[in-house]
This record gives sequence, structure tokens and C-alpha cells, in this order.
Amino acid sequence: TLNKAKQLANELACEHGDLTQLPRLKNYTAIINTLPEIPAWLKPADLLPKSFAMDIVYQPIHTPFLQIATQANCVCIPGYEMYIQQALKQIQRWFQAGGTQLALIEKQMRDYFIRLSHY
Repeated sequence: TLNKAKQLANELACEHGDLTQLPRLKNYTAIINTLPEIPAWLKPADLLPKSFAMDIVYQPIHTPFLQIATQANCVCIPGYEMYIQQALKQIQRWFQAGGTQLALIEKQMRDYFIRLSHY
């Protein structure tokens, strides 16, 4: 929600906003999409080149948002990256897994998502 974005922005001492404000923003390093669908008006020209663009949606891997961000020359981070990091933290916490175990699990998850991206 916009309120949660505002709270997080205050904690990180940065700006926040909704997508309607995006075209006027000219100084950001990251944009994180949390919407299940992207507004039809969003175009590559609305995004800053070289900014980090992340989608929390992990399937499909190449979401419409990330496709737009790719066209805008953004550094794209697919949603499965967050998914994997959250899973690893949970596995570590619940099973006290570490080191080699976590590395193997992470590799298996990455391989899974890479296979998905080829479909």
C-alpha cells in the first residue's frame, strides 16, 4: 500500500510514491513493483535508465513490468530473487542449515527458476 511505502521510505530516508508519480521523478536508483498488473500507460520512457527495477512477482519470470524496464535499459531483478532469499532465511531459521547446505539449496532453486524461464 502507499502507506507502507511511505513508512518504509521514512525508515530509509528516501522518497516514495505510486506509479502515477513515476514520470516526474528524475532521481531514484531503484523501483520495486508490487502490483499484480501494470497500468497500460506505463512506458519505457517513464523509467530511468540504469536504475534497478525489481518485480516481486516471480512467475512469469519476464513480467510485463520487467519487459518495460528492460526496454528502458534498467538493471532488472526478477521476483524469484526475493523468493529465493526469503526461502533461504526461513530454511536457515527453521532447520539451522548453513554453509554448504544453503548453497546447495540456493543452487537448486536458481536452477528451477532458470528452467522455468525457458518455457
